[in-house]
Amino acid sequence: MYQNHKFTNQHTGKFVNVSGPALFHVCQDETQFLFFCNTLLEARFVGLDCDKEQKGFLKPLTRATYLPCKKHIQDSIKKKLQNLQLDGCE
Repeated sequence: MYQNHKFTNQHTGKFVNVSGPALFHVCQDETQFLFFCNTLLEARFVGLDCDKEQKGFLKPLTRATYLPCKKHIQDSIKKKLQNLQLDGCE
């Protein structure tokens, strides 16, 4: 998801959130997964969880930029504040 600065919510006046590109398949055959893999290799931006295990997913995507979502950034900040025992600070 990302904020599209071309569209504004009439009620809130804020930019609307729209879904980013996605790829859905109907059947599970080799050609579908090959197409999906090749599409990923051409990806410019990749959004994933910040899990250590998922970092291996980004290694072959050398031209992609990692963009964590707002929620993951907020969660990371809250976790860091808790680790520093500053979780009462807002």
